[in-house]
Amino acid sequence: MSELDQVTRAVLVLQRRGPESGAPFGEPEARALAALYGCYAAVVAAVAAPLLPCRSDVEEVVHDVFVALPRALQRYRTGNFAGWLRRVTVRAALMRLRTAGRRRESDLTDRVAAGLAATGGRTVEEDFVALEDAAAVRRALAALPEGLRVVVVLRVCHGYSHARIARALGITPSASEQRFARGRARLRDVLRELRD
Repeated sequence: MSELDQVTRAVLVLQRRGPESGAPFGEPEARALAALYGCYAAVVAAVAAPLLPCRSDVEEVVHDVFVALPRALQRYRTGNFAGWLRRVTVRAALMRLRTAGRRRESDLTDRVAAGLAATGGRTVEEDFVALEDAAAVRRALAALPEGLRVVVVLRVCHGYSHARIARALGITPSASEQRFARGRARLRDVLRELRD
């Protein structure tokens, strides 16, 4: 049986199970999920790696994608399974990035609330200004369309090259550059509006 046939069969087995089924996986479903994991775990990791700051986050995304896969497959329609799985992986990686950003924000909030000076000799007042600025930037980023926001975050916050962003998102480096330029311009406009 070819790999394509194996993947198609595994997808069908998991789709037949249905989202309303509360029953534990049987052997056919477990084999189907294991087959998909064997075929695509490396692909999922390769897609997530450029988007995330550390290996443990990549491993968590791989885990999250395959745990959620049986339910997510209920929305999959026959077509390019690998492309669909890449899009699912990018969304899972972006959710992990957002969660990490909220944790960093929470850490800064805790320092300000406790009245502790931040590292680097900043005062509590400077931390508070930084927190307000961070909140404004977050609101401005949230106002961007996702396609622009992802490129801006990966380029500015994570320092990814346009080639790396292109590989992660399945676009060309020039498309990444264009999205970054448009996103940066719109971000400036939104920040200006928020300050006025």
